[in-house]
Amino acid sequence: MNSKTYIWLVVLLIIPICATAGGMHDKFGNKFLHLFDENKDGKVSLAEFKIASQSRFTRMDSDNNQQISQEEFMAHVKQQRVEHKAKRFSTMDTNGDMHVSQEEYLTAKRERAMAKFAQIDANNDARLDQEEYIDAKRKRGFGKGKDQRNKRMFDKLDQNEDGIVTKAESLAAWANWFNTLDTNHDGNVTQDEANQRMQTW
Repeated sequence: MNSKTYIWLVVLLIIPICATAGGMHDKFGNKFLHLFDENKDGKVSLAEFKIASQSRFTRMDSDNNQQISQEEFMAHVKQQRVEHKAKRFSTMDTNGDMHVSQEEYLTAKRERAMAKFAQIDANNDARLDQEEYIDAKRKRGFGKGKDQRNKRMFDKLDQNEDGIVTKAESLAAWANWFNTLDTNHDGNVTQDEANQRMQTW
């Protein structure tokens, strides 16, 4: 499994990109630590990572048969999207009344647009040229063909092509991904390592 496979695994299963300020690379490192750094020491050990990967497999294996079918995989991805949308709604609903007013909606969209503009504006001149815009769109390429990408992701995890992902296959993929992130091979992944690796994908 190559590094591009690992980053799609992250995108599909771990870190739906949040509508917050800051670059995608920085958000990747922050989210990585948030999800896996159990003892909050600023780095993720291989032991911490293994525990999290086994837990994620268990959540995906809805029928508890120690295998993940394509249906289970796609259902998990769908649930991730639902939870992400619910979180975004909650963020917009600043007064907590379970409704988003026009003012709340426009404020959230304006803040998101400003953050996105700052992210795309590579030379920080407060305007976008065509090169900056096209480059940003190419890097973000997450918008179209999600179902097809999810199926391709499943196929890559299913190493023996038997239509199911076993626990061994899943854990092997996670272990390989951890080793890819651990650039100095000390058995831990820091935020800087995660961000640095993200920039090469």
